[in-house]
Amino acid sequence: MLIEVDKDIWFDNEKVFIILGNDNKNKYAENYNDYPVIKEKKNKNWYPTLVFLASIRCNLQCKYCFAHDGTYDIDDEKTKIGFEEFKKTFDYFYNTYGHINAISFFGGEPMIDYKEIEKFCAYLFDNYNKDERPLLGINSNGTIMNEEIKNMIAKYGINFGTSLDGIKIHNDIQRIGKGINSVYDKVKHTLNYLSDIPINKVVQFTVSRVQIENYQKGDYHKWMQEIGNMGVHFTEIVPVSTEDKRFKIDLENFEIRKNFEILCEDIFDYTISKISDDENSMMNCPRTVIGILVRIMRREYQNDCSAGRSFSITPQGYIFPCHSFALDKRYGVNFDNDFSSSHIDNNEHFQKVKNASREDIEKCKTCIGAKICPFYCRGLSYSMHNNMQEVLNERCFMMDILVRKCICYLVGEEFKTKRKTVVSNLVKYHQVMELYKG
Repeated sequence: MLIEVDKDIWFDNEKVFIILGNDNKNKYAENYNDYPVIKEKKNKNWYPTLVFLASIRCNLQCKYCFAHDGTYDIDDEKTKIGFEEFKKTFDYFYNTYGHINAISFFGGEPMIDYKEIEKFCAYLFDNYNKDERPLLGINSNGTIMNEEIKNMIAKYGINFGTSLDGIKIHNDIQRIGKGINSVYDKVKHTLNYLSDIPINKVVQFTVSRVQIENYQKGDYHKWMQEIGNMGVHFTEIVPVSTEDKRFKIDLENFEIRKNFEILCEDIFDYTISKISDDENSMMNCPRTVIGILVRIMRREYQNDCSAGRSFSITPQGYIFPCHSFALDKRYGVNFDNDFSSSHIDNNEHFQKVKNASREDIEKCKTCIGAKICPFYCRGLSYSMHNNMQEVLNERCFMMDILVRKCICYLVGEEFKTKRKTVVSNLVKYHQVMELYKG
């Protein structure tokens, strides 16, 4: 489908071609079948990821939390995964699939009982060779940190992900905890405390009405400067999906929509300023924009997430296709003594998640980012709309802006002038990501 991006600029959202000028557009349409289809990104050595909901309790009460304060509505005295359960689950899936790509310690807040995680990491290092061990990561709210945790992270090379939602005043409206005066200050201290450890540090920035309502052009650059001073390697920008009017990005509201558009443009401009700088370290670049640029340049398909092909495990011993589905027990399979992988194959709900694809969604088919979108989320669509085939409009809005900006940039004079630097920096960016996978 040809989509007009700007004057004399068209984009084929199926084959990911940029076409300039009316004459070329007509020739392209006439000879459409002669142009190659987009490259499928295939991982020849695909293995599942295990997401352990290490704790289903949290010391924060973030206002937009889809997991209901990290509990997933699970009313049970057992709230943590112990060492033996970590070990049993990992060994089973490792032996079943021949390898595990990555382990993510999630929550709730996984640091609440970090000593069980530490025992499990020691087991992995004692019993599996380096090339047999998965990539390790922990997704924490960043408010629980001490010397023991730091040593554990350093010793086992555990990549660290946390959240900061913009400047302090905005973050501390959305992310709160009993007895914590400022979550922002706590997370900042944690990131600085970990700054001397050679691990990948990622900060997710959840954008809501709070940041957008009074947004002014250039604010994002200031936010990222603060983040950069904390030694962060990569950032993720995610628009919140919620029906809470205090935080919902209401695209029907003219001012909210306009400010959100300015923010999206600033995110793009910031990324370009980083990747076109000869001396820039590429620190704290938003991975979403980098990914879109690279997909267009390489004409490469963006796969959906691995929900249904990877596994999330609760303290109760249930396996879900993604942690987002842990709110609905129908999607869970009991990892008991009688468990076999066939139980997953025979669970119709699990298989629905595995087989769901944005390719089947009508709105996605006509979207400019149909083949290169990283925003489709089965779990969040289900949590919000009780339907994996419903899109998240705030994500679609951001995607449309970023793709159009990327296309116009790639055909503009700035890219032509800086092409060598940009390509070199993108290669370096990829190398840094791969380095922290090792």
